[in-house]
Amino acid sequence: ELLCRFDPGGVLAFLKASVGYSVAEVLELCHRHGVRDAEAFLLERTGDVEAALGLLVDRCQRELEQLAGHLHSCSLEQLAEVME
Repeated sequence: ELLCRFDPGGVLAFLKASVGYSVAEVLELCHRHGVRDAEAFLLERTGDVEAALGLLVDRCQRELEQLAGHLHSCSLEQLAEVME
């Protein structure tokens, strides 16, 4: 739980390198703390590939929406600089 709270970006790597944890308990912690990449990993381990994929697709959609918002607020000159 501490890792979820204070280093959410490190949870997935920790889970991949660890054994002997309760997948159900850690899945609940990841869900509660919004650690979606680790939650998707654990859902896949439980066999719920559809739910895991859904989490990843949702994340991609949110990030694309943010990118679109940033691009929409940029001027053509700023976009040209980025493309160089």
